[in-house]
Amino acid sequence: MPEGENQSSLPSFVVIGAVRAGTETLNAWLSDHPDVCMSAREGLDFFLENGTWDMGVGWYALRFGTCGWDQTRGESSPAYADTHIDPGVPKRMYSVIPDAKLIYLVREPMERMRSVFRQRVTDGSETRNFAEAVTDDPDYRETSRYITHIGAFLKHFNKKQLLVITSEQLAADPQATLGAVHSHLGVVRDELSTDKARRDVTADQRLESTISRRLKANPSYWRALNRSWQLRSLHERAFTRKGNFASTRLTKEADADLREDLEKDTQALEVFIGRRLTEWGR
Repeated sequence: MPEGENQSSLPSFVVIGAVRAGTETLNAWLSDHPDVCMSAREGLDFFLENGTWDMGVGWYALRFGTCGWDQTRGESSPAYADTHIDPGVPKRMYSVIPDAKLIYLVREPMERMRSVFRQRVTDGSETRNFAEAVTDDPDYRETSRYITHIGAFLKHFNKKQLLVITSEQLAADPQATLGAVHSHLGVVRDELSTDKARRDVTADQRLESTISRRLKANPSYWRALNRSWQLRSLHERAFTRKGNFASTRLTKEADADLREDLEKDTQALEVFIGRRLTEWGR
């Protein structure tokens, strides 16, 4: 950690990814815990070389300026786990918060890729069909090589600092899965109300508008959104719309080839977490 910076003003945990795996939902649920304080907005991207790293650690600490002295501070930036794009993230993070707990939310690889594709079609950044996109753009599959990204972080952090959960677990049993997160962070387990537990975890049913993303970029608005479940529900109804279910069909051969390409990575992930990923149909 840079000299002169108070470690207590910095986060003690980080949700590092993955994109379209439910990090926003996890961020919101953690924000509801009275002993947890999340950053004023999600996606600080501080440890990205092309993010806000140049703003300095002092700027980063100020993102948690409203947190109580006795609260556990955290942030969620799903791009951190994309170490194929920015391999320097784990080293930068360790240099600032070496004792931080890490949470990695992963999702069945094919479903995550489909979700990313639909979001990109919705916001206009993807014009190809699904088959062309996953063939031409390596980011789709590289982001799904979860064990590779885990390895990049474990070159710096201890294995005990990392908790891996699946978005399928979070959706199927939010109470127990969130309880495991609370235990990892060392805070008292907090119960979810029934309406919160029914949340669309991966937000596939509703996709964000440009207005929604701009509003969330405002720290004051994001802070208010995190503090009020009612406001979040209102925001979702007003500024998101039903998901774009652009076709993500592949030929039988193309589907098999893609799954085979990711199979060794998924097997290695199962070894790492010590169980079969049955929620992925395995």
